[in-house]
Amino acid sequence: MFSVEIRIYNETPFTLESPHSFLVVTGPDGVAQSVGFSPVVHGALSGPGNVTDDAGHPWDESSGSVEITQAQYRSLMNYIAATTTNPPDYSVFLGSQCSTWVVNALAQIGMTPDFWVPSMQPESVLADFVAPVVFNPWIQSMGTKVDDLYTATQHWVATRPSTCRDPLAFDLEGDGIETAANKKSWYQLTF
Repeated sequence: MFSVEIRIYNETPFTLESPHSFLVVTGPDGVAQSVGFSPVVHGALSGPGNVTDDAGHPWDESSGSVEITQAQYRSLMNYIAATTTNPPDYSVFLGSQCSTWVVNALAQIGMTPDFWVPSMQPESVLADFVAPVVFNPWIQSMGTKVDDLYTATQHWVATRPSTCRDPLAFDLEGDGIETAANKKSWYQLTF
């Protein structure tokens, strides 16, 4: 089974470690390969970039493993090989960083919307300003949290007790709605 997973590291408040996004790609042999994009000089905000083996990198958020086709796997591995051989420069300020690399990698296999895939090269003042604001590990982490909340809500709705009922009432007799408890209760509503 071919798969890809996004992993995000954000637990940085009292450490010198930078937030980071990277991919975990599983090939036909079932072996997972962790790859990411970072500056050659650890901690640099700009300079030469490189694609790294992130197998030992800590992470605290994950998209979960997403199954991909063999053709998508080949396209993804070609992108990783191309950016390993000829890596773009790294620049937090111009949007050429780990998160934009991940989004570009996913664009190669059709997993991101086509309306705007951030460039790894300087483009324009506006695009270069917006890219690091929109595409960064913190925003990606918020996306996984929203997805987790949505999934938990779907699970709750599907498994809630059958005694939960929507409070919809119809006055079929035309004399007003009368309320009555379905069992004795310690509280009383008065209108």
